[in-house]
Amino acid sequence: MPFYSSNKDRGGSLGGKMFGNPGEKLTKKNWNLDELPKLEKNFYQEHPHIARRPMQEIELHRGSKEISVKGHNCLKNWACLACRREG
Repeated sequence: MPFYSSNKDRGGSLGGKMFGNPGEKLTKKNWNLDELPKLEKNFYQEHPHIARRPMQEIELHRGSKEISVKGHNCLKNWACLACRREG
């Protein structure tokens, strides 16, 4: 079995000349942000069981997990697996 020490010995060293720069004729797209449609990222839908939980219970849970929430009308996201099983 022959031992090859480099690509050149195998005839595999083309130095990139065979394909050149395949993207050299591409032009950069000029994205006009005024023409793009508005994208609203509002994917979270609060489960009805969570929505019914009293705010005091939510605050106790957040405090026990050191979760801080800023803003107004924030959802009561609840990441407790035991609570998910309770429904």
